[in-house]
Amino acid sequence: MRYDTIVVGGGPAGATAALTLVKAGAKVLLVERRKLPRYKPCGGCLSQRVERLLPFELGKLIEERITGLTFTWRGRDPVEATFAEPVALMIWRNMFDQALCDHAVNAGAELQDGQTVRAVRASANHVEVDLEGRTVTADFLIGADGVAGVVARDLFPDRDQPGLVALDAELPLNRAAEAKLKGRVILDVGQAPGGYGWAFPKGGVASVGVAVERRAAKRVQSCLTAFLRSSGFSDRGAMRTTGALIPIHCDGTRSLYRGRALLVGDAARLVDPFLGEGIYYAIQSGQHAAQTIVTDGSRHGNLSSYQAAVSRTIIPSSRRQVG
Repeated sequence: MRYDTIVVGGGPAGATAALTLVKAGAKVLLVERRKLPRYKPCGGCLSQRVERLLPFELGKLIEERITGLTFTWRGRDPVEATFAEPVALMIWRNMFDQALCDHAVNAGAELQDGQTVRAVRASANHVEVDLEGRTVTADFLIGADGVAGVVARDLFPDRDQPGLVALDAELPLNRAAEAKLKGRVILDVGQAPGGYGWAFPKGGVASVGVAVERRAAKRVQSCLTAFLRSSGFSDRGAMRTTGALIPIHCDGTRSLYRGRALLVGDAARLVDPFLGEGIYYAIQSGQHAAQTIVTDGSRHGNLSSYQAAVSRTIIPSSRRQVG
């Protein structure tokens, strides 16, 4: 069967791209490697601005509304800020991603989850996806399959390596820690080489982790232990500890399109270099990718306007975060 577009990856970028495409009348296949809903290692912190991009009200998906920020140096010298309105929202990624995929499916996208993409190939007039040993073709392809995705591996061999290595522990909160994190997030610098530490509340659970530069990857466990101790947490009784790669955005010189393929979200390295925020940029890039295919792609087969849209809207925004 042939599709207008195949989207590889059912996270925020892929689900948003699929939803935007089917609303424009495209025939879309959305492929997700794992069965949904699936666990996703992520702090789950959404900036408030995400809400205006979503096709639904977050409502019951919100675990915590953040009105306070605490910045520390090696767990000490806290600098606190409190806001009258929430500046961030905490969610569980399994439920958030499921909701986005559900909206794409309800709008007309075909979802195949629990399916592994083994390889992708591109020609002048179509793309081919090896899906569990069978070949599926489309006019266009969107790589939304993350930092180590197959689409970037096969079609964008010059992509840079991820910038940070992260380790995150989900901890049940005791009364003291819960009081400290109620409506507040903690961000720490000085203990994680080239990176940072975080503590995000999600009801009775905290996501506490560190991210370090790749060359310090062997130290990530000791950095997490140091951050937990200096911040008054304990890793005893941790519900889950997971590692991840964070594809920090470095520059805008690498191409995010090649022929009939586009990269979005983490696959495109669209992660804020200061706070590690990626969900907002993932959703935004998914929209840009879909709009490019609907307009310039379908009419002229040229996807270069996607790069221009990302350079105009996403990259300047991420730079302002560090400026």
